[in-house]
Amino acid sequence: MATRYQLAFNLVFFVSFFSTESLALSAVTTNVIEGHSPRFITSIENSIESNAEFDYFGVTYDGKTYFNTNDLDSALGINIATKTPVSLKLSSAIKQPQNTDVIDVDGDGDISLSEDTAHPLSLVWYYEDSDNNEVKLTAAQTTTTFSTLLKNGVYPYIKVSGSVSLNTKYGVPNSQNYPDNKIAITKTPYRRFHIKIGGEAIKYASPNISYAGGGYTYGDKSIFDPATNNGHIPQSDYLDNFPSTGANGLYFYLVINGIDNTLDTTTWMVKTSNVDDSSLNAITASIQKTEAQAQKGSKFMITRIWCLSR
Repeated sequence: MATRYQLAFNLVFFVSFFSTESLALSAVTTNVIEGHSPRFITSIENSIESNAEFDYFGVTYDGKTYFNTNDLDSALGINIATKTPVSLKLSSAIKQPQNTDVIDVDGDGDISLSEDTAHPLSLVWYYEDSDNNEVKLTAAQTTTTFSTLLKNGVYPYIKVSGSVSLNTKYGVPNSQNYPDNKIAITKTPYRRFHIKIGGEAIKYASPNISYAGGGYTYGDKSIFDPATNNGHIPQSDYLDNFPSTGANGLYFYLVINGIDNTLDTTTWMVKTSNVDDSSLNAITASIQKTEAQAQKGSKFMITRIWCLSR
């Protein structure tokens, strides 16, 4: 028969053993396993750091969101020249990335893109000055019609910029900001929208479009107009305009509208991509004005500017 002393010892031993196991279990379950944050794939991160435009930014106009400049142009309409930048009431927007654009090695999934609440997105109107510097429109300029801005040599464009965050529903950490020095991304994402404004002066950039014994096969009619043989149509992004390269002795014409090129007060200025215009390797160009001439069947006066690169 068990003694009272033995029963007491067994009870104390059981309670002590149970309490030790409970404490050990609690200690293990409160530890958090830290994994990896969601990330853009390497090519997109490299694009951000190289200061390329961020394709996931868009513009909201009249309740609809646009991530393509041509679609935004169509929505703004042909009468935009009579409006002002501020009257359009534009706002920034974010497009969600495809699954192939992002990665989470922990497999948390459900990755979404949002603005960094600490550094919200901004939508600002800019233009480039004669030295290719980006200049923010003044408050007065944002209330000036686009047609007046163009006459004053100000070609406004939209710039959406700001920090963004990739987020997952699960996992720790469950977010990754861009920029972030910890992952060697120092540049802030941005995107420009160069909108078309009705009544712009330059209608075409026209090379010599005929040669002996043949003709051209035309491609995209939004880039080249085969109907009038006037040449290349100005694009929303000036970097996409003709010509995209240079050569010794190259020349082309600018077909313009609304400018009397015969006046002595009408002057033209060449802007190049040279870092140093005085360098021996710099690209130079000259402009020769010609008399205005009417083209049969044309809806506007044609004035040709002869440019020579050498």
